[in-house]
Amino acid sequence: MNLRDTIKRILKEESKTKGKKEVEIISRLLDLNPFEGVCDYVVTYDRINDRVGAVILRFSEEWYRSSDETVELNRKLKLIRATKDEVEKLINNYTGLKNIYVGYVYEKCDSSLKDN
Repeated sequence: MNLRDTIKRILKEESKTKGKKEVEIISRLLDLNPFEGVCDYVVTYDRINDRVGAVILRFSEEWYRSSDETVELNRKLKLIRATKDEVEKLINNYTGLKNIYVGYVYEKCDSSLKDN
């Protein structure tokens, strides 16, 4: 089943609210699009307003600190900003949602990175 069919199937589900459907669609989008340094993500649900609350990308602390060179650290910071922008565009392109907060944290990741 391709992504468009998956999104259509999710949108047809009557048992879920609009916001829960949006959370599920965004989770599927992020599952299918690995990003360098990202080991996991969290998509929060705002129950009061029935919408996506935020998307938090978990970057591997080990990946970020793996180089002491200033040039490499600056490259990784640019990559993090670019990843946030790309996630915002991906969400907007597939769901039409705008102004979704996309943030990030550095954490020790138990699992392997989604994309080295």
